[in-house]
Amino acid sequence: MTHTPGPWTPHGTIITREGDNSEYPVAGVLGYLPDEEAYANARLIAAAPELLSALESLAPMFDNDSPLLTVYSTQIEEARTAIAKATG
Repeated sequence: MTHTPGPWTPHGTIITREGDNSEYPVAGVLGYLPDEEAYANARLIAAAPELLSALESLAPMFDNDSPLLTVYSTQIEEARTAIAKATG
Protein backbone atom coordinates (compact mmCIF):
# COMPACT_ATOMS: atom_id res chain seq x y z
CA MET A 1 0.00 0.00 0.00
CA THR A 2 1.38 3.39 -0.94
CA HIS A 3 -1.43 5.64 0.29
CA THR A 4 -1.89 6.92 3.82
CA PRO A 5 -3.64 4.12 5.68
CA GLY A 6 -7.18 4.72 6.88
CA PRO A 7 -9.44 5.23 8.52
CA TRP A 8 -9.76 8.85 7.46
CA THR A 9 -12.00 11.46 9.03
CA PRO A 10 -13.47 14.57 7.39
CA HIS A 11 -13.23 17.84 9.31
CA GLY A 12 -15.33 20.13 7.18
CA THR A 13 -13.47 20.05 3.86
CA ILE A 14 -10.17 18.72 5.27
CA ILE A 15 -9.56 14.97 5.56
CA THR A 16 -7.13 13.63 8.16
CA ARG A 17 -6.04 10.20 9.21
CA GLU A 18 -8.21 9.17 12.15
CA GLY A 19 -6.50 10.03 15.39
CA ASP A 20 -3.96 12.33 13.71
CA ASN A 21 -3.80 16.03 14.40
CA SER A 22 -5.91 17.89 11.84
CA GLU A 23 -2.92 20.15 11.12
CA TYR A 24 -1.59 17.34 8.92
CA PRO A 25 -4.26 16.65 6.29
CA VAL A 26 -4.39 13.64 4.01
CA ALA A 27 -6.52 15.57 1.50
CA GLY A 28 -8.79 18.54 1.16
CA VAL A 29 -11.64 19.72 -1.03
CA LEU A 30 -10.68 22.96 -2.75
CA GLY A 31 -12.53 25.33 -5.01
CA TYR A 32 -15.67 27.37 -5.04
CA LEU A 33 -18.23 24.71 -4.21
CA PRO A 34 -21.31 25.25 -2.09
CA ASP A 35 -20.59 24.09 1.48
CA GLU A 36 -23.00 21.14 1.25
CA GLU A 37 -21.31 19.81 -1.90
CA ALA A 38 -17.80 20.36 -0.53
CA TYR A 39 -18.67 18.53 2.71
CA ALA A 40 -20.23 15.65 0.74
CA ASN A 41 -17.06 15.38 -1.36
CA ALA A 42 -14.93 15.34 1.79
CA ARG A 43 -17.05 12.53 3.28
CA LEU A 44 -16.68 10.51 0.08
CA ILE A 45 -12.91 11.00 0.05
CA ALA A 46 -12.71 10.05 3.74
CA ALA A 47 -14.56 6.80 2.98
CA ALA A 48 -12.10 5.85 0.20
CA PRO A 49 -9.85 3.51 2.25
CA GLU A 50 -12.84 1.53 3.56
CA LEU A 51 -14.48 1.42 0.11
CA LEU A 52 -11.28 0.11 -1.47
CA SER A 53 -10.87 -2.47 1.28
CA ALA A 54 -14.45 -3.67 0.82
CA LEU A 55 -14.04 -4.06 -2.93
CA GLU A 56 -10.71 -5.85 -2.53
CA SER A 57 -12.26 -8.28 -0.03
CA LEU A 58 -15.02 -9.09 -2.55
CA ALA A 59 -12.64 -9.48 -5.50
CA PRO A 60 -11.91 -13.21 -4.93
CA MET A 61 -15.61 -13.91 -5.37
CA PHE A 62 -15.41 -12.45 -8.88
CA ASP A 63 -13.28 -15.35 -10.08
CA ASN A 64 -15.50 -18.35 -9.39
CA ASP A 65 -18.04 -20.08 -11.63
CA SER A 66 -21.20 -18.81 -9.96
CA PRO A 67 -24.12 -18.17 -12.32
CA LEU A 68 -24.58 -14.87 -10.50
CA LEU A 69 -21.38 -13.62 -12.12
CA THR A 70 -23.19 -13.47 -15.46
CA VAL A 71 -26.04 -11.47 -13.90
CA TYR A 72 -23.67 -9.02 -12.23
CA SER A 73 -20.94 -8.89 -14.88
CA THR A 74 -21.32 -5.12 -15.36
CA GLN A 75 -21.06 -4.42 -11.62
CA ILE A 76 -18.09 -6.76 -11.28
CA GLU A 77 -16.30 -4.98 -14.11
CA GLU A 78 -17.06 -1.64 -12.46
CA ALA A 79 -15.61 -2.95 -9.18
CA ARG A 80 -12.46 -4.19 -10.93
CA THR A 81 -12.09 -0.84 -12.69
CA ALA A 82 -12.50 1.05 -9.41
CA ILE A 83 -9.86 -1.14 -7.71
CA ALA A 84 -7.46 -0.55 -10.60
CA LYS A 85 -8.11 3.19 -10.54
CA ALA A 86 -7.44 3.35 -6.78
CA THR A 87 -4.34 1.16 -6.84
CA GLY A 88 -2.76 2.37 -10.06
